Amino acid sequence: MPVKIGLTEIEDSVAAKYPGLQEYTVCQSKAFVQGIFGCVVGASAAYTGSILFRRRFSITSKHTAVVLSIVCGVTTGYIITSIATQKCQNMWVNLANDAQQAKSHKIKEQSKIQALRKALETDRPAEVQTNKYGDSFE
Repeated sequence: MPVKIGLTEIEDSVAAKYPGLQEYTVCQSKAFVQGIFGCVVGASAAYTGSILFRRRFSITSKHTAVVLSIVCGVTTGYIITSIATQKCQNMWVNLANDAQQAKSHKIKEQSKIQALRKALETDRPAEVQTNKYGDSFE
């Protein structure tokens, strides 16, 4: 069954190759929504501030208020989206590292199980292993 991300279906082989893909796409969607919201709020705040400034000092024109609000809105949206995107990237890297560690741990456990099975089949004791402190274990 393919993994569904948004409107797109991703094959299982691709989803297995990239652990945390679904969580990353959800995080990125939230980051973009936060950026759009930040753009709207930043533009609204800048426009309101420039109107209040124009009323107080009668210096700026209406066109300046519009341009200033657009620039502030875009800048605010960009900054918010950049920060949220960096958090999503860090989360994905951590998920991938955790998956890699779990995979290597599973491989080590399987090799230990195979060694014990082989020792049981041959009726000889399993190899005694020691850790870096000199403690022995099977």
